[in-house]
Amino acid sequence: MNLFSQQSGIGRILSKLAAKRGLLVSFAITAVVLGIVIVVAAAISPWHPKDNSQRTPEPSQTSAVLYQEAQQAAESGDTTGALDLANRALQADPSNEQARTLTVRLRQSADNSGNNDSNTSNNGGSSNPSNNGGSNTTSTASPDTGFLSVVPTINLLLPKAFNGYAFDTTVRSDADVSVSASPKSASDSASRIVWAIHDLKTQSEARAFVSHTSQVLYDKDEANLTVDGASGYFGTDGARFASVSYPRGRYVFEVLVTANNVQPSTLKIVTIECAKAFGDKPTN
Repeated sequence: MNLFSQQSGIGRILSKLAAKRGLLVSFAITAVVLGIVIVVAAAISPWHPKDNSQRTPEPSQTSAVLYQEAQQAAESGDTTGALDLANRALQADPSNEQARTLTVRLRQSADNSGNNDSNTSNNGGSSNPSNNGGSNTTSTASPDTGFLSVVPTINLLLPKAFNGYAFDTTVRSDADVSVSASPKSASDSASRIVWAIHDLKTQSEARAFVSHTSQVLYDKDEANLTVDGASGYFGTDGARFASVSYPRGRYVFEVLVTANNVQPSTLKIVTIECAKAFGDKPTN
């Protein structure tokens, strides 16, 4: 009886231990399963930081969006709003040639009628507007000579070569001609150069482009200069671009240089040299 009782007591103890062991194993399995579920759920639905939606878009993306909005405003007849949007697109990314072309076209559309009348009596301060492109001393001394009327071969004044740079294809639109070049050496301080000639239709609009567009977009490191006898302007945006622009008659000659890991102010000399690479006389 005692032995049987002892065995029975031991049996009960072992049974209890087995039950507890089973419970512990069950808990362990449950913990493992929950861990797997959490990992899988995290993989399927990753956590996103709250500030992801506030990430600042690239300047080129912002510029492209503003350009599209400017186009839509122009198509709806809102010239003022379109011009404001186009200018903001240029401020976001000065290399956006589409926005630049649209800005030029909108300025022409907004002011062409009034400026045509005033321009007839104020062509460069000359008392004889009919001398455009003439051979007399007064006319040839003016940097506007030959540029007051349309120059069909204006694209020929774009440079064909610049030391150390490989040229792309010339691009021409209704109001602009341009050509760009990239350095042959990756160590060069300028990563891209764009030469452009804009037809603003009138002399006053060409001058306004320099004062109202170039000097606004590139308002850092300002300097006045002379290129081919014309008064020009050098400036940078303080971050990426250096520019030279100057008016000649109804045209604006513009150079845009993109800095490559340097301050754009250090590109003043090369930007001016780029401006001097334009042809100086129209060929009709």
